[in-house]
Amino acid sequence: MKLSARSVVGLLLSLLVIFVIVVFGLLRTLRIKESRQNILAKGKGVKITVADFNRFSSSGPDFYRDFIRKNRGQFLDDLVNRELLFQEAKRRKIDRLESVRQELQDRKKNILVEAFARKEILREVKVSKEEVKSYYQKHQEEFILPDSDEKQSFEEVENKIKAFLIKSKEIELFGNYLKELRKKAKVKINEELLNNLQL
Repeated sequence: MKLSARSVVGLLLSLLVIFVIVVFGLLRTLRIKESRQNILAKGKGVKITVADFNRFSSSGPDFYRDFIRKNRGQFLDDLVNRELLFQEAKRRKIDRLESVRQELQDRKKNILVEAFARKEILREVKVSKEEVKSYYQKHQEEFILPDSDEKQSFEEVENKIKAFLIKSKEIELFGNYLKELRKKAKVKINEELLNNLQL
């Protein structure tokens, strides 16, 4: 039995379609299995993933992260409760109250300002080891321990000095950036109205 060129092409196309369907089916199954493995808690209107847990647990100071490491179950319960309350608040349309909308708008502004400052203004701030050493040498009196004449070594205070210098540079850079923005915007303050505000 001899196959025509047209039959061969049709057979190859059919095999290709079957192959694509099988591959996509396998990939979908793997993604579903992987996503199930990444879900820490699930219920009606609630889904807390590993990424959610990590995102919320990584924010905050060190002592907070230490607490979470020791109390993972309690922290997950808190995330579930928070999500349930959020869903209930939305169901009852609390987000449509004018006072809530205004507060959400204010918080959104704060978040955007902080993100903009970190991403666009403060990302370049760096402090060299030489700057830290120079500060240590010029401010020896700051490193004398209270009730003693003993001075802290450079190694003991290096990280604190570096953090202080970074924060100082950030404040200066941010202040300069704001001066330029205000200058471009030509901001004028109504002093009379400001002074007469009833608080």
